[in-house]
Amino acid sequence: MKIDEEKLREAMNRRLSGLTASPGRRLRIRQRIAQEEAPKMKKKLSVGLACALALTLLTVTALAAGLLLSPRVDAARIADQTLAERYDISQAMQTYFNRAVQQNPDGSITVTYTGAEHLKYALGEYTVTIREGKAVNACWSHDGESTEGGFRAEAWGAEQIREMLRLNQRDGSMQAFEGYIRKINKAHGIQEDPAVPMTDEESRQAYREWEETAREIKDKCRLTPQEMTAAAHEAVAAVYGLNAEQSAILLADACPDEDGSYKLQNGEPCFCIQFFLVQRPLPGDLYAWEEWTEKDGTYTVYVNVETGVVESILYESGLGGNG
Repeated sequence: MKIDEEKLREAMNRRLSGLTASPGRRLRIRQRIAQEEAPKMKKKLSVGLACALALTLLTVTALAAGLLLSPRVDAARIADQTLAERYDISQAMQTYFNRAVQQNPDGSITVTYTGAEHLKYALGEYTVTIREGKAVNACWSHDGESTEGGFRAEAWGAEQIREMLRLNQRDGSMQAFEGYIRKINKAHGIQEDPAVPMTDEESRQAYREWEETAREIKDKCRLTPQEMTAAAHEAVAAVYGLNAEQSAILLADACPDEDGSYKLQNGEPCFCIQFFLVQRPLPGDLYAWEEWTEKDGTYTVYVNVETGVVESILYESGLGGNG
């Protein structure tokens, strides 16, 4: 049975939006739990074991040595650099955006960064077009509008996002600036769509389709999970410029969902793996930071199960979150 993945994703996102969490939010949840729970509840994983696990991944080098990256991965990297240079929006600040990468018929690639959910109007949409390895165009939906006045401005650029991050970290929530967002949205007739619960039958049908998709993808595998995880690890280190120390403590999700790791990405059958980088962890928990350090966060990687090509890498700093 052929599954319309985009339609299924939209339906499930719409109906389960109140229950799902982004990688960034999951990382923050881990951090909050680690800060609030008693020490006996924290994970016990020694630095020595973590390094051993990382080195084990790096020894599976047959595939990783010949690392294959989709043109979309390189385009996203160039677009990220362009966004930082042109608009002063760093990768860490992208926590409030959804990024999409679209390959065009003329060979160019368009990368869009859209303000997440209720932040969409204030943050707007950034668009970067990549052709032959170069950014040929970059624009913002609020280009030409004033961003002066802090949160009282209707167009929020780098200055406001930096303050959002500061307040997010201080309070552990968006409450300090969400009132301004609601006011802006109201002024423009924008209403938040409430989550609509799935019926039992819809849930069962969605689960059956998801399960069948996972089986079909697993049947196409020409690579082992270990080989794909090694390739993903190498890709993160290469694309995001991790040094040897950062690469050594880049940990794969300790509890991956085996069936849930097999998904379609850009229409390709993929193995999905998440990595966590925490350079200054809380004592006893390598997944929660004591203090955020540049490049900390989650890296979600999709590896083609048939070709070994890394189809996509998405970084989430965990500093804000897009729900």
